[in-house]
Amino acid sequence: MRERQPRYSKEEFARRGQAIYEKRVRPQVEEGNRGKIVAIDVETGEFEVGEDTLAACDQLLARCPDAQPWLVRIGRRAVHRFGCSHAGSAIWKLPAFERAGSHGIAFSLLLMGDREGIR
Repeated sequence: MRERQPRYSKEEFARRGQAIYEKRVRPQVEEGNRGKIVAIDVETGEFEVGEDTLAACDQLLARCPDAQPWLVRIGRRAVHRFGCSHAGSAIWKLPAFERAGSHGIAFSLLLMGDREGIR
């Protein structure tokens, strides 16, 4: 597998990805897909919806092998959240997180569990 290199600065990448999502993708995917992930190629505007980051990226890269994927969680402001909700309850109700008692450990476990989807 060859390694893809970024072709844009972080700022330009984010600007392009968010603009494509708001103008072209959001109206097509928002209804009935809340909480799912959409992977968007910031060059072509091609996109795929998946249950998680890895599935969405894999589907997009299968169609567009040279894609520069921008990820958005449909209906949310961020793809991933860390910490607690406003009510103080844990976002992730997994035994490992509850036993850990530390957001630092929970953060590490989350990244280890999704390391293929974060690039």
